[in-house]
Amino acid sequence: MLLRLVQGPALARELAQLINTTSNEVYPRLERYIFKGLIQKARTINRLNIYSLTEKGKQLLFLSKGSDFEEVVKKAEKKLGRNLDEEEKEVLRVFYEEKGYIEASSTESVAEKVYYKLKGKVKLYRIEQILDDLTSNHIIFGFRPNKRSLVMKAKLDRDLLH
Repeated sequence: MLLRLVQGPALARELAQLINTTSNEVYPRLERYIFKGLIQKARTINRLNIYSLTEKGKQLLFLSKGSDFEEVVKKAEKKLGRNLDEEEKEVLRVFYEEKGYIEASSTESVAEKVYYKLKGKVKLYRIEQILDDLTSNHIIFGFRPNKRSLVMKAKLDRDLLH
């Protein structure tokens, strides 16, 4: 259930389906995580509970996967000479989770792919600004067929991943 919540908020019935139980049984199974502040009942719509990870829960889950992402952030901040804000970290996380490489498709730009991966948590124009900043600081390398076209391929600096 926790791994499902990494993807974003979920209805109790969605979580129940994952563990082959009823939605009434979800809260008792999540209660200890709610008590510890890792999960929250985000809202109730038409008496349907929606659960999501808290920031503390996200940090704990990502750190438990290994502190590799935190190392990437530290290296990027050192290269930039400043701390990354939360939106920049989210964009960087998408690249990290995609093994450092994102390629545009015929229907979506690199920025749009990042936007959809983040489920709209960061505005598209802001993602474009972040990508431009990270590219100009050689944290992300982007390939454009010509100066006027959009970035078709983007990858993290290899040194950040090692």
